[in-house]
Amino acid sequence: MLEQQSSITPHPQLLFEESVLESLKIERQQWEETTVQPSTHRMPERKHLMTTSGVSINRVYTPQDNAALDYRRDLNLPGEYRNMF
Repeated sequence: MLEQQSSITPHPQLLFEESVLESLKIERQQWEETTVQPSTHRMPERKHLMTTSGVSINRVYTPQDNAALDYRRDLNLPGEYRNMF
């Protein structure tokens, strides 16, 4: 039996509105204080998080980290070449 698809259409552009980014900033600060700090107090983490290849990474990524991302310019659809020159 196939599951019904949601009739709600996602609006990814809303994630990059200034008001949403500011709200996420506040939520992230609260998360750091109420969830992360107690957890790292019980089980400390490394000072610098990194991949096995030695690339530094953040604890978590949010739309704030990609606020200047232009999907068509920076990513585009797989297999679609964009001449940027």
